[in-house]
Amino acid sequence: LPNRAAAAVCLAHHIGNAVFEAARADGRSLCKLNFRALASRCPARVAPRHEQDTYAPYRDIASGFPQADERQLLYWQDLPKEARCADFVGVIAQFFNFEVVDGQGQISDEVLDFIVPNPNGILAFQSGFNTRVSSKLEETL
Repeated sequence: LPNRAAAAVCLAHHIGNAVFEAARADGRSLCKLNFRALASRCPARVAPRHEQDTYAPYRDIASGFPQADERQLLYWQDLPKEARCADFVGVIAQFFNFEVVDGQGQISDEVLDFIVPNPNGILAFQSGFNTRVSSKLEETL
C-alpha cells in the first residue's frame, strides 16, 4: 500500500487551505495560522475502512486533487519537544490506539506529554464509529 500518512496529511492541508480561501473570498479576515499536520513513524496495525476511498484522490493525478508526497512529511517523533508546541492540538483516535498504548497494553505518559497544548490552548480529539478508542483504554484515560 502507498503511504497512507502522506495522503492523510495532504487531505488535512487541502481542507485547511480551502477554509482559508473561502473565508478570504467572502472578505473575512482570519487570524494568522501556522498549520502543520504531523505524521507518525508508527504504522497503524489496521487501517480504518474509510481510508482507501477517502485518500484515493490524493494519490491519483487525474482527480485534480493535490497529490500526496511522502518526501514532504513531517514526523512528530523527529521534532524536538519544544518544536511540538501549539495553541491548538487535534488528535485522532488512532494516536491512542497505536501510539499511546505499547505492545503490552500499558499507557506511555511520555507520549501523552507530546499532545499537551500551550498554556490556555485547546486539545481536541476525533473519534468515530470505526476509529474509536477501545473501551478499556477509554476507562483508563
